[in-house]
Formats: sequence, C-alpha cells, structure tokens
Amino acid sequence: MLVLAILCSMLLSQVNANWKSSRSGPIRADMKFYVMNMTCNDARTRCEACKSGHEGGIYLDLFEYSEGPAKFHFEGTTATSNWKDSILQEDPLEPFRYCTQNKNTYWGRSGIVTHRFYLCVDNIFSDITVPTECFRPIALISTSSQHGDDRQIGDQTLYCAN
Repeated sequence: MLVLAILCSMLLSQVNANWKSSRSGPIRADMKFYVMNMTCNDARTRCEACKSGHEGGIYLDLFEYSEGPAKFHFEGTTATSNWKDSILQEDPLEPFRYCTQNKNTYWGRSGIVTHRFYLCVDNIFSDITVPTECFRPIALISTSSQHGDDRQIGDQTLYCAN
C-alpha cells in the first residue's frame, strides 16, 4: 500500500534527479552522471571538451560551444557508428532541447545484432542539481545505447565553462 501511495505521489508531482554514478537498479544500472569542465578561451566565447572511455565498447565524444550566434556542436564515435550534429541559435540563453535516436543492425558473433542509440542535448538545468564546481553550465548531454539484448548503458554529462 505504501509503494502504491509513493508511485501515485510521483505521478502527480515532478520528480527530478541527476543520474547516479553508482550501479544500482536494473534499468539504469550502467548509467552515470559526469561534470566536464570545458577548455575555453579567455572570454569564454569558445569552449570544447573531449571524453573517451571503454564502457560496453570504445567511444569518443566531442562537444564544442561558441557564441555569436551560439553554436552547440557534438560528435561521437564508437566501433559501430559515428554521429555529429550542431544546434545554432541567436540567444545562447534561449532554452532548447534536442533529441535524436538511431537504430542500426550489424553482423555480430551470434548473428545479426540491433544497436539502439539515443541522444538528448539541452540547456535547461532546472531539472538537475548543478554542482557548485560548475560555474557556468553550457549544456547537458544525455546518451544511452543498447546492443541487442545487452544491458542499456549511457551517461548524462553536464558541460561547464569555468
């Protein structure tokens, strides 16, 4: 009964949270939250950050930000796919949320494998707790990936111009 009351409360109110860095829970067990301090010029009008890792496969992510007009550019490279996108807008403080998804198939060790990839980029920070070490949040990029029936992996990265 208590669980039902909590679920009803969550449905009727807004629930906000950063993805935890721990590996608890079956659905987001391999999801992490990162804060990336970007390398910027002195005026903080051009910034960039690069992130690489080996979680479920080798990957490389690049994020660039520039002003006048504001440009948010992001790229990703994995063993099975590459992607790149840019968002342009006149006012860098104008809220935006951009999401895309990709689904492709390839021949794996046990036959045909489907790879699903989801990406969201936004500059709306009211739904997360911005850490104090993030002086100027620029964008929040959330990704998740799933190969076949494997566990879903991904991360949420807050990019900061400090």
